Amino acid sequence: MKKFILPFLIVISFTSTAQKNTYKIGLITPLPVDIYGDEFHLTIASSFFTYENKISNKFQFTAHSGYLRFTNCTENYAQIPILIGAKYNLNSQYYFGASTGVSLYNKKQYGTYVYTYSPYIGINFKKISVETRYFNSVNSDNPPKYLSFVFNYSL
Repeated sequence: MKKFILPFLIVISFTSTAQKNTYKIGLITPLPVDIYGDEFHLTIASSFFTYENKISNKFQFTAHSGYLRFTNCTENYAQIPILIGAKYNLNSQYYFGASTGVSLYNKKQYGTYVYTYSPYIGINFKKISVETRYFNSVNSDNPPKYLSFVFNYSL
């Protein structure tokens, strides 16, 4: 029970001090970067959702999720990352951040719940932002690792 109290208090403290919440929806383009990149490819129509909770002018709490589809010649599979993290704004245009959490897969060979981390850098253009994001899933025999561009629109 104690394991759940501290994370719950941290989340409550982030949300109670928030001045502004931002919701984003985006599309991911693939850029495979590992040795398995020629076997599986992230499909262009994969979607990504972001929630940002402003803590200060420079710092934001983030939550990310999405539906990422992979394909090769013989099979398809999906990854659903559920990540929380932080984002730091260098100025009104440039930012960087990192997220960590779990990914769910629809194929048992990749595991059911796999630890995932994702550092990123990005640039804002009013309601549109573009990120270069690296995803890495560990605790798997053949984890997908990929670099991608994420095109987001703020709702």
